Amino acid sequence: MSRIIPNAIEDVTIFIDGKGYLGVAESFTPPTITQKTIDALGAANSKRASGSIEPLEISVKISVLDVNLWNAYGINTYINRVPLVFKASVHQENTSVPFMAIVTGDFEEVSRAEFKSGDKIEIELKIQVHKYAETINNVPTILYDADNTILMMGGVDYFAKVRENLSL
Repeated sequence: MSRIIPNAIEDVTIFIDGKGYLGVAESFTPPTITQKTIDALGAANSKRASGSIEPLEISVKISVLDVNLWNAYGINTYINRVPLVFKASVHQENTSVPFMAIVTGDFEEVSRAEFKSGDKIEIELKIQVHKYAETINNVPTILYDADNTILMMGGVDYFAKVRENLSL
């Protein structure tokens, strides 16, 4: 068995309403996928999967004051969904592969760090995800669509039966 070398993020950028933030995109935290569980009580208690997942949230950190951010906040909240696109170059052994996530959802929070003379601007966005599509090396890995009850992982649509059970 050969050793697997850890991957490293070479660079990351974020596109908000089509505008790129290469060089000031500090970080992107993909959503944590958490299975809702129910208690199965008895002499040997256990937790069991409920078949549904907790709401998804992402966070983004950028280091620039930009009116485009507030425009996207307003558009997402009051008019229409503007996709946020996150791209990274991931170093895998002797090559680089692309990572991409496309997100739509509600801006829950925009927090700005204290303004200090000589310090870098820090802005953190928290977004409640309605739709999340992720690819690694151009291969679809996750598709989550809360509005249409879709959860695909590795090409398998785990909520297809739920949609079938609820349709007329």
